[in-house]
Amino acid sequence: MTIEDLHDKLNELNIKPEQYYLNGIYGAATDDYKIALRIKELFFLKLYYVYYKERGVIASEKIMLDKHEAYSYFLSQFISRKIYERKIDVSVLKDITTDEALTLTDLRDIYEKSMKGDKILADVIVKYFKSR
Repeated sequence: MTIEDLHDKLNELNIKPEQYYLNGIYGAATDDYKIALRIKELFFLKLYYVYYKERGVIASEKIMLDKHEAYSYFLSQFISRKIYERKIDVSVLKDITTDEALTLTDLRDIYEKSMKGDKILADVIVKYFKSR
């Protein structure tokens, strides 16, 4: 997956560009008050930083070496936000089936569309459910 693919996945989730920052390429012009992904090259390594920044201060940050792990984690932050906006207690997700969780969270359409394509969002959704 590329940064452009990640941007497309955010569009599939109906996430507005002003809600995220993707390494200065996609999304908002600044990373303040956004869920952000920044990529830094350090010699032969690429480091992927996923964080939320508020008033110029990084409130939470996860640093990863694996691009796919970073992109999945970034997407899961928005899935989490969608579930939170529906005022669903995420602790119930661990006690129900994936099918029930898809219905409860209203993510079924996104999941089914992803299953017909590259399955990336479907995998992220299922991993999110299982992690709760």
